[in-house]
Amino acid sequence: MESRKVAAKTGKASTAGSSSDSLSRRERSLFVRNINYETTEEVLQSHFCELVGERKILSVSIDKQMANGEQVSLGCGSIEFDSVETATRVCRDLHKTVLDGRALLLQHCQGKNAEADSTTTLFVGNVRPSVREEDLRERFSPFGRVQHLTIPPVPLGNKRGFAFVEYATEDEAQNALRAMANTSMHGWPL
Repeated sequence: MESRKVAAKTGKASTAGSSSDSLSRRERSLFVRNINYETTEEVLQSHFCELVGERKILSVSIDKQMANGEQVSLGCGSIEFDSVETATRVCRDLHKTVLDGRALLLQHCQGKNAEADSTTTLFVGNVRPSVREEDLRERFSPFGRVQHLTIPPVPLGNKRGFAFVEYATEDEAQNALRAMANTSMHGWPL
């Protein structure tokens, strides 16, 4: 399966160029998780426009991949704002607000110098289709308090082959990351 990002751009053009532009862009962007798989970029943008207005949003994208011949949402994406201050305000005021029945989880995109491991959520790749959420929860629970676990579905009820495991603290997530490195589950390497 090919993974792609589909972006819905708004009125302002972004400036391409130096690495400082790229860093600045990451600093004023938010990563959005737990997006309903049916939510469109337009609906997501409109949810944020209610707080900050359309002119402060530079771009909105929902990550998608091909499945059964069509683009399907991965349930996450990003939003770029006009400033770090706007991104910080949105992150503070709209974190865990509900859109299309799901609580949106917001976090700042990290720059190159940010700690790569400063997160409570782990991406678990190469999950065999026969693995259930209960199986993963049992496997990852010894390392800390699992707050949320999901194996994103694709249309027709199939599974995507990856999962997200969110822990209560960064330390718990790091414990799991160290312990689960180079392991397998149901005969498949994770």
